[in-house]
Amino acid sequence: MITGVSKVVVPVDDQERAKEFWTTRLGFELRRDETYGDERWIEVRPPDGAPVLVLNPRPSGEPRREVADQLPHSPVFFNCADIEATHRELSERGVQFPTPPQRQHFGWWSLFEDPDGTRYALGQWTMTDDSTARSAFEVPPPDPELTRLEPLRGTWRTEDHTRDSVLGPGVSVASTESFCWLDGGYFLVQTYETIFGDDPAQKGVNYWYYDSEAERFRIIFFSNNGPFTEEGNRYQGGVIGHTLTLEGPARFQYELDDEGRIKVNADGTISVAWWLRDENGQWGPWMTNTFTKVE
Repeated sequence: MITGVSKVVVPVDDQERAKEFWTTRLGFELRRDETYGDERWIEVRPPDGAPVLVLNPRPSGEPRREVADQLPHSPVFFNCADIEATHRELSERGVQFPTPPQRQHFGWWSLFEDPDGTRYALGQWTMTDDSTARSAFEVPPPDPELTRLEPLRGTWRTEDHTRDSVLGPGVSVASTESFCWLDGGYFLVQTYETIFGDDPAQKGVNYWYYDSEAERFRIIFFSNNGPFTEEGNRYQGGVIGHTLTLEGPARFQYELDDEGRIKVNADGTISVAWWLRDENGQWGPWMTNTFTKVE
């Protein structure tokens, strides 16, 4: 009786380059690297041990199959327990993701590619006999939508000017803001100190998170501006086209890059546009802040 799959052949253009990619960048274990006459046999395996990948030279005259941009070239699909953390870790190692993590009807899905440009599928699927079964005590991983916020990490500073608004004539504005992930990766914590004109500094902390059930980004914030209220201390919103827009006491918007993350400008800055409601309740432009990273 067949009990499982032990080895899968992966065609590559350059065996040495492929070995470096699968071991150094993806963290696979080199299981075998041997020469048999004119042939070289390389095996690597993932941390869970199976199946073993055989990095075999691509036969001449057999080009990589043509598929749509949103599909993998390889029939080999990979799985992980936390697709957000895996995407972040592998990206930092230089692995290219033409399709960052995104939710589909069948689960979370992404595509990464090897040095030859071959695309592979990486998903987050429950590996149990009953894919719908989940322990009552099992904690789901952070929602991959949170990866859109990753470029905000660090400390940023801006000096700009507001427009005339319901708050009065425009004034200078200076702000220093820091972003970091709370342990676990479920919340992005933002602290800020902002000065409008000659007013005292406004200081506070924002907690960004993603509501998977509602498919909305949400922010709850606390500041020295006054006591917390449900209506006055929350923002919510989502992705519309190539922008991330949130609304609450004000409205603000970031542009997104080709990977769907908050866009970093060519000079390393990040811009955010703000609106306030006018006397008739309509949103009107208030200011655009361009933040420079200082840490």
